[in-house]
Amino acid sequence: DRSWRFNYVNQRALDYFGRARAQLIGRNIWEVLPEIQAAFLPKYQRAVEEGASIDFEVFSEFSKRWLEVHAYPTGTGLAVSFRDISGRKAAEERLRHSEERYRAFVANSSEAIWRYELDEPLDPKAPSEEQLAHIYRHAYLAELNDVMARMYGFERADDLVGARLVQMFQPDDPAARAYLLRAIDSGYSFTDMESMEPDRDGNLRCFSNSMVPVMENGKLVRAWGVQRDVTDRKRMEQMLKDSEQRKDEFLAMLGHELRNPLA
Repeated sequence: DRSWRFNYVNQRALDYFGRARAQLIGRNIWEVLPEIQAAFLPKYQRAVEEGASIDFEVFSEFSKRWLEVHAYPTGTGLAVSFRDISGRKAAEERLRHSEERYRAFVANSSEAIWRYELDEPLDPKAPSEEQLAHIYRHAYLAELNDVMARMYGFERADDLVGARLVQMFQPDDPAARAYLLRAIDSGYSFTDMESMEPDRDGNLRCFSNSMVPVMENGKLVRAWGVQRDVTDRKRMEQMLKDSEQRKDEFLAMLGHELRNPLA
C-alpha cells in the first residue's frame, strides 16, 4: 500500500523470501527486507510519483540473484511482479566474455580477417554467372580488422566497414571476375587462393585468401575469410625467375660462342 506495507503475497514470492505469509502481511517491506531498499526503493517511488509502470533488471543482495521486475501503480499503492533471470544473465555474461575474446583475437591477429554479409541469401546451386551478379549486387564487407585495412592503404578497419564487394572487386577487371568465379566454383570454401587487387592508391597487391561459407536453409548468408599479403614474396619469385631466365640465356649464348669462336 502507500505506506509500503504488504497486503498480498503469493506462494512463489513467499518461497523466494523464505517467510510465512503472517511474517509479511501488514509489515513494511523496508523494515522486513532492509537490504533491498537501496536498489528497489528509488524505482518504486518513481513509479508511484509518476503514476506509470516501470520495468527494470536488478541484482538482489537479498538472494544474490538477478531479477526482472515489473511495478504497476494502483489506486491504493503498488503491485509488483518479478522473476529470476539469473540463468539468462549468466548466459549473457558468458557471451560477452566470448565476444571480448573473439574481438581481441581478431584485433591482435597478424593476418587479415574479414566477414562479408549478403543483403539477400544466395542460392549456391544457381549458375555461376547468376551467382556472380548476385554477390556483386548484395555482398558487403561487414567486419574486418586493422591488418586488412592497412593492406589496402587505410589506417583503421572503420575506414572500410560497409564497403560493397563491387568496390573491392571491380566488375570490369578480368582478374577480379576470374577470382570471384573461382570462389563460386569452389563452393565458397577454399584455402590459399591468390587474388590481385589494387590498394587505395592503385598499386596492385597479391593476396593469399582462405574462405569459409556460412549457410542457412541451404542458402549462403555470409562468409568468413583470412588473407595474407604475399606481394613481396611474389615479387621475389618473379625476380628469381627472371634471373634464372637471364642465366639460361647467357649460358646459351656462351655455348654458342664456344662452338663458333671468332676467327
